[in-house]
Amino acid sequence: MYSIMISGSALFTGEELIRDAYVYIKDGIIKEIGERSKEMDLHEPSLVIGGEKRVIMPGLTAIASIASSPIRYYRPSMEKRVRFYRLLSDEELFISSLPSIYELNMQGITTILGEAINPSFLVDLKEKVGGNYGVAIPSCVEGFEISPALSGRVKISGEGCRGEGIDELSQGYIIFTRRVTYSMSGLENPYEKSEALRKEAGLAKNVIKEGAEAEIVVFDASRPPAMMMYKGGEDEVKALYSLAPRVESLVVGQELLVDLGEHLRIGGKQLKVAEELGERVSRDGRIKRALKAKE
Repeated sequence: MYSIMISGSALFTGEELIRDAYVYIKDGIIKEIGERSKEMDLHEPSLVIGGEKRVIMPGLTAIASIASSPIRYYRPSMEKRVRFYRLLSDEELFISSLPSIYELNMQGITTILGEAINPSFLVDLKEKVGGNYGVAIPSCVEGFEISPALSGRVKISGEGCRGEGIDELSQGYIIFTRRVTYSMSGLENPYEKSEALRKEAGLAKNVIKEGAEAEIVVFDASRPPAMMMYKGGEDEVKALYSLAPRVESLVVGQELLVDLGEHLRIGGKQLKVAEELGERVSRDGRIKRALKAKE
């Protein structure tokens, strides 16, 4: 059986701050949390991560227009993004999402509600890249069947695509649509906004506690901009989410997606393929016309 031991100088569980703690995960489920001094006396894990000056925290949940990565610099409205999605195949939507997944994981986001008019590419991302994925359905798109492999669903409304659901400009959730970057820098209260979104999507709270599925980010607080932050109180530690420190590890269930600051599933080769697709997309006359069409 596969097990992971995570240790850190601080652990924010989502409910409390614990100093010098460990989290023991077995088959994707959190089995124990406790004092770091006793961790190796209790178990012989398959993998040990974290260590001194590391901070262990719940991973975040966000809505993101991941498949629009090749055209993000246009800051397209929701109406134009929907047109764009209709011009790409499922495979192209998968490939075009890879840079966004990389960026979001490196921000400590473990569950992504991907904007989609067809969820097939999201199922492929879960199977081939790893992590948790749900669906953010544009309000002007008819509903569709959701695979049980996906985690949660919400309706989202935006310019040219109005209706029921969360407005993409809402400040109450973590929403990365019509954005050039997915940086968390400066975002206020990201954990609370993540939890509000999880509730809206029908997901359980992401709290590091015994019996919960692991969705955990480990930040490196040994260097700027997070240097020494592990010594702060709960508010200071929670501020790490919006300081954009180095994500050293990212664990989702049984999967280690990021280790020693490197993504294990998305590398230079995959990003190059996505870049090549983006170059082809930028020259495609159909897409240019869709993006220039009147609202």
